[in-house]
Amino acid sequence: MSKAERFERLMGAGTQGSLKTRSIRAAFWTSASSFADFALRIGSIAVTARLIIPEHFGLFMMVTAITAIVEQVRELGLSSATVQRQTLSHAEVSNLFWINTGTSLALALLLLAAAPLIASYYREPRLIALTASLTINTFLGGFLVQHQALLTRKLKMGATSAVRLSASVLSTGLCIGLAALDYGYWALVLREISRTVILVSGVWFCLPWIPSLPDRRVSVRPLLNFGANLTVANILSSIAGALDRFLLGRLWGAAHVATYRQAYQLITAPNDQLLSPVYVVVHPALSRLQGEPERFRRYFGRLLMIVGFVTMPISLFTVVFAPEVTLLLLGPEWTASAPVVRILSISTFAMQCANCTFFVLLTTGRSRMYLKLSLMNQTASLTGILAGVSWGPIGLAVASATGTYLLLVPKVYLALRESPFSMRDYFATLRRPFISSVVMGAALLALKPFLVQGIPSNTLCVLLASLCAALMVGAVWMLQPGGMAEIRMMVDSVLSSARRKAAG
Repeated sequence: MSKAERFERLMGAGTQGSLKTRSIRAAFWTSASSFADFALRIGSIAVTARLIIPEHFGLFMMVTAITAIVEQVRELGLSSATVQRQTLSHAEVSNLFWINTGTSLALALLLLAAAPLIASYYREPRLIALTASLTINTFLGGFLVQHQALLTRKLKMGATSAVRLSASVLSTGLCIGLAALDYGYWALVLREISRTVILVSGVWFCLPWIPSLPDRRVSVRPLLNFGANLTVANILSSIAGALDRFLLGRLWGAAHVATYRQAYQLITAPNDQLLSPVYVVVHPALSRLQGEPERFRRYFGRLLMIVGFVTMPISLFTVVFAPEVTLLLLGPEWTASAPVVRILSISTFAMQCANCTFFVLLTTGRSRMYLKLSLMNQTASLTGILAGVSWGPIGLAVASATGTYLLLVPKVYLALRESPFSMRDYFATLRRPFISSVVMGAALLALKPFLVQGIPSNTLCVLLASLCAALMVGAVWMLQPGGMAEIRMMVDSVLSSARRKAAG
């Protein structure tokens, strides 16, 4: 059997069943692993924040500001191109594989050469060895891109979810062990390298596809053109996301970098982990519905509803209980992060729902508009960072929240303008999670003095407040028109998929 025939067989296997059934099945596996990974990540943050001093976190975060940009260049937008393309050959994917790995090698060498310059910019000689070590990650990451994209395209999430969870468990265990032995920032560095090694090994095991040598006769120009727009957009996003660390590290020092970035990660971790299974499934599923406007509209509406249901209540809960959540998860050494946590939570209340509209652009091939929106978004972000950095971490958080709400309507309008999903659909879909979250937030604000003063344990206070919040959101959701029907529909979808799986 030739490599091309083996590729066709691999890509054809395991794709039986309707899109809806396969999507729900994929979402189940990724959800299960993501919930476990979420608990692991939160636990890891809580433990390592007590074992590693803020300065060492800051040193690590200064370098990851650079590597985050490098990762976007390494991928070249080709994973999205592979998922979005309706037909794809073995030779095309092979060419993309070698482009990704060649780019990764070049970037790793470039980063290695730039290590002394990075240390000089931050005026921190320890960053030379730290940066040089992370070039291993840069190179190895190139071997992940196409295999992960092909597995996503197939909606084959069970085994890959196990690989990701195993990588997280093993690398986190290594990090905590090294941190307990007082390895400081080296514990964080080795966590990242070990995680990538495990991911590469596991993903190749799940999809035993071996690329052919590059073939110049096979053109991948359309894929590169699609990926080029995404690459520029993602690089701009990474630069904007890293500029806070560039400037804080230079002007305020490593400890202030850690204060801001730990708060940022505390806010993004729950949303990223809880929504990642949804996003993994949505990209290939929506790509297959490009020619069916009504189904596309319903599917994206379901996505938006889930995003609002997850992010809006969590954000407002954190706004109300920011000091308590920060103390619980990071410990007393990180109390300076609490105001930043509160301000960034105000931003994430609307940010995730606005950003998920970009899936409409990605899955319909409108990468040029994606680039234009990214330019607008990142220009505003860079302006805000430059204006806010003089006031330290709190100034950056205020700038982030201000930019989110100033760009909300223009960004959503431009993303949805030529799609089956209208602005009216957008706000109508978010009405129920918005009302449920606002009522919950107001109730928690009234209850907080009694909870904080009446419960001596901070941990117990946060847990009890979380339970109250969940009950209030659920009750308000069901009391709104159509709330019970929405819940029944979601339950029926899951049960229907389970029955089909059992029958198959």
